[in-house]
Amino acid sequence: MHRLVVFFLLCSTVVSAQIRLQFVVRDSVTKEALPGVTAVVEGTENGASSDGQGLVTIKNVGEGRMRIHFSLLGYRKKTMEVMAGSATEIQTVLLS
Repeated sequence: MHRLVVFFLLCSTVVSAQIRLQFVVRDSVTKEALPGVTAVVEGTENGASSDGQGLVTIKNVGEGRMRIHFSLLGYRKKTMEVMAGSATEIQTVLLS
Protein backbone atom coordinates (compact mmCIF):
# COMPACT_ATOMS: atom_id res chain seq x y z
CA MET A 1 0.00 0.00 0.00
CA HIS A 2 1.46 3.34 -1.06
CA ARG A 3 1.11 6.39 1.11
CA LEU A 4 1.62 9.93 -0.04
CA VAL A 5 2.87 12.47 2.47
CA VAL A 6 2.31 16.12 1.74
CA PHE A 7 4.37 18.67 3.65
CA PHE A 8 2.62 21.99 3.37
CA LEU A 9 4.48 25.27 3.54
CA LEU A 10 2.34 28.34 3.04
CA CYS A 11 4.35 31.29 1.85
CA SER A 12 2.98 34.35 3.56
CA THR A 13 4.81 36.67 1.21
CA VAL A 14 2.20 38.92 -0.33
CA VAL A 15 3.09 40.69 -3.57
CA SER A 16 0.25 42.74 -5.00
CA ALA A 17 -2.19 40.74 -2.85
CA GLN A 18 -0.99 37.48 -4.42
CA ILE A 19 -0.22 34.52 -2.22
CA ARG A 20 1.39 31.26 -3.25
CA LEU A 21 1.04 27.85 -1.67
CA GLN A 22 3.97 25.43 -1.59
CA PHE A 23 3.84 21.74 -0.82
CA VAL A 24 6.57 19.09 -0.68
CA VAL A 25 5.14 15.69 -1.60
CA ARG A 26 6.80 12.42 -0.55
CA ASP A 27 5.91 8.77 -0.37
CA SER A 28 5.19 8.04 3.29
CA VAL A 29 6.90 4.65 3.20
CA THR A 30 10.04 5.34 1.14
CA LYS A 31 10.21 9.09 1.92
CA GLU A 32 11.16 9.67 -1.73
CA ALA A 33 9.96 12.81 -3.51
CA LEU A 34 6.98 12.20 -5.80
CA PRO A 35 6.89 14.01 -9.13
CA GLY A 36 3.63 14.42 -11.01
CA VAL A 37 1.29 14.93 -8.04
CA THR A 38 -1.51 17.31 -9.05
CA ALA A 39 -2.77 19.89 -6.54
CA VAL A 40 -5.83 22.04 -7.38
CA VAL A 41 -7.67 24.72 -5.40
CA GLU A 42 -11.29 23.60 -5.04
CA GLY A 43 -13.77 25.50 -7.19
CA THR A 44 -11.04 26.87 -9.48
CA GLU A 45 -8.78 25.73 -12.26
CA ASN A 46 -5.80 27.05 -10.29
CA GLY A 47 -3.33 24.29 -9.59
CA ALA A 48 0.06 22.79 -10.35
CA SER A 49 2.00 19.53 -10.50
CA SER A 50 4.96 18.54 -8.38
CA ASP A 51 8.44 18.68 -9.89
CA GLY A 52 11.22 16.09 -9.61
CA GLN A 53 11.88 17.09 -5.98
CA GLY A 54 8.20 16.74 -5.07
CA LEU A 55 7.66 20.51 -4.87
CA VAL A 56 4.27 21.93 -5.86
CA THR A 57 3.78 25.70 -6.08
CA ILE A 58 0.29 27.12 -6.66
CA LYS A 59 0.48 30.82 -7.47
CA ASN A 60 -2.04 33.64 -7.23
CA VAL A 61 -4.35 32.29 -4.56
CA GLY A 62 -6.43 34.63 -2.43
CA GLU A 63 -6.34 34.91 1.33
CA GLY A 64 -8.58 32.80 3.53
CA ARG A 65 -9.65 29.23 4.04
CA MET A 66 -9.60 26.95 0.99
CA ARG A 67 -9.56 23.28 0.09
CA ILE A 68 -6.75 21.72 -1.96
CA HIS A 69 -7.28 18.45 -3.85
CA PHE A 70 -4.24 16.17 -4.36
CA SER A 71 -4.10 13.27 -6.79
CA LEU A 72 -1.53 10.86 -8.22
CA LEU A 73 -2.11 7.63 -10.11
CA GLY A 74 -1.80 4.68 -7.71
CA TYR A 75 -2.69 6.77 -4.63
CA ARG A 76 -6.02 7.71 -3.09
CA LYS A 77 -7.14 11.28 -3.67
CA LYS A 78 -6.81 13.61 -0.71
CA THR A 79 -8.49 16.89 0.14
CA MET A 80 -6.86 19.21 2.63
CA GLU A 81 -8.20 22.44 4.10
CA VAL A 82 -5.66 25.25 4.48
CA MET A 83 -5.67 28.88 5.60
CA ALA A 84 -3.86 31.00 3.03
CA GLY A 85 -2.20 34.15 4.27
CA SER A 86 -0.55 32.77 7.39
CA ALA A 87 2.74 30.86 7.54
CA THR A 88 2.16 27.28 8.58
CA GLU A 89 3.39 23.74 7.96
CA ILE A 90 1.03 20.78 7.60
CA GLN A 91 1.71 17.11 6.94
CA THR A 92 -0.96 14.81 5.54
CA VAL A 93 -1.00 11.25 4.19
CA LEU A 94 -2.67 9.81 1.07
CA LEU A 95 -3.23 6.06 0.87
CA SER A 96 -3.16 3.90 -2.23
